[in-house]
Amino acid sequence: MPITDETLAQALFIETQQQELLTVAVNNGICMALNGDE
Repeated sequence: MPITDETLAQALFIETQQQELLTVAVNNGICMALNGDE
């Protein structure tokens, strides 16, 4: 598979999406942990 600008853009997009999902998951986990203490 040739590496084109489009391929790089798709890879970057997927990586960004995964990073956002990870960030949301971490934030949700922190919120749940904080709420669980109260």
